[in-house]
Amino acid sequence: MPARRKTDPNQLSLLLPEGSGRRAVSVSSAPAEPEKGETAPSGGDCFAQHFHKTARLAWRIIWTSNASTMISYRQRGKENILRIHRMFRNAPAAMAAAIADVVEGRRRRWPKGIDAYIRDHLQAANEGSRRCRCPPRLATLGAVYDLKELFKSLNKTYFNNAIEAEIGWMTARPLRRRSIKLGSYSESIDRIRIHPALDRAEVPRLVIESIVFHEMVHVKLKARPGVHYATHGPEFKREMARYPHLDEAERWIHANLDMLLTGRAGKKRSRGKR
Repeated sequence: MPARRKTDPNQLSLLLPEGSGRRAVSVSSAPAEPEKGETAPSGGDCFAQHFHKTARLAWRIIWTSNASTMISYRQRGKENILRIHRMFRNAPAAMAAAIADVVEGRRRRWPKGIDAYIRDHLQAANEGSRRCRCPPRLATLGAVYDLKELFKSLNKTYFNNAIEAEIGWMTARPLRRRSIKLGSYSESIDRIRIHPALDRAEVPRLVIESIVFHEMVHVKLKARPGVHYATHGPEFKREMARYPHLDEAERWIHANLDMLLTGRAGKKRSRGKR
């Protein structure tokens, strides 16, 4: 990780390794020098979507190519302007939310990992602007279950509201004959997806809760900077054991896998994947 050098109370300098051929970059709360920039379209960028979701004030985001001041912000009355390098268009949701907390004074330090993020993306950003291709938002309200409500309830009960991720239903596709992936978590975009086969009145709430809980554990364990874990190793299993209905849910899935695969009751098949 680049070393830090404090040059000004309102500025954080990030020194890149010697021999990199790149200039020092900074994150600043002081107004940047006037420059031409591109105003972020409403809802048109991944960063903008998550930033505005967390921010309590109205902000105008201006994307820049300024390689010396990565972030600067200004609050003057009702006018709040955030100037930020375009490399952050693809920044993770957690980083966007943390930056919103910093510029609005709810957090003193910049989010962990911002040094590494700038280092990893600076060269690509300088080679040219890369448009953010945000995946479309997922639906959360199903015919029977509301994934947003399930996520919120589990987050409060078992995770002290510490899990930050988007959740929604997978796109319905033709089911395979022998296995089904009931849930998934995409770390790069902080997104949990649940198979719509679980959105049925025949499926007990504890079953779909167990699948959502499973993916939330992935979010929890993968969110720790510099810490690696076996995907379904001992640590993961200890976390899963905190859900009190896990055994009952797994028995139900095993007994009703044919219904989940085909939509009708039938003989048992092999255990589903998660």
